[in-house]
Amino acid sequence: MVQISVVLLILVELHLSYACAATSPGSSIPRTTTASPGIRTTSSTAPRTSTTTVRAPIAACQTCTVEQVSFDKANGDPTSIDSSSRVEAPDPATGCLRLTAICAAQPGFFGFMEFNINEGGPEENLDVVQVVEALLECRDGAWYYRTIPRQVNSVQCIEAAP
Repeated sequence: MVQISVVLLILVELHLSYACAATSPGSSIPRTTTASPGIRTTSSTAPRTSTTTVRAPIAACQTCTVEQVSFDKANGDPTSIDSSSRVEAPDPATGCLRLTAICAAQPGFFGFMEFNINEGGPEENLDVVQVVEALLECRDGAWYYRTIPRQVNSVQCIEAAP
């Protein structure tokens, strides 16, 4: 009988010595095990996480639209020609929108650009070329030519023979 008790004691001791104990908190999901006669239930609970995306407000220099500027067509005057535009990539340094105003004269003629009907035009007119292109920049929700503090609302074009 003593031998059987010693053998049982050794088996019980071996069984207990292979058990693990946590030495630091881990990242596993907490589990609960409930034992009932003939039924074993295990449940896990994971912490809930949520993600909220907050959009940065749009800068005033990113709110301009092409429709804010009237690119006038030829008005019947023999020197009047169509004006047009080209959307450019945003300024890499500021992210502000840019738009190019264009006056393209016919071959052999020079183009000339005006802003806001008789308010003068861009410095590019001084180049006396067939195609005049002026870069407009969006500032405070409106289009401006370079650093001139006058808002550009319309573009008119004329052509002249050399």
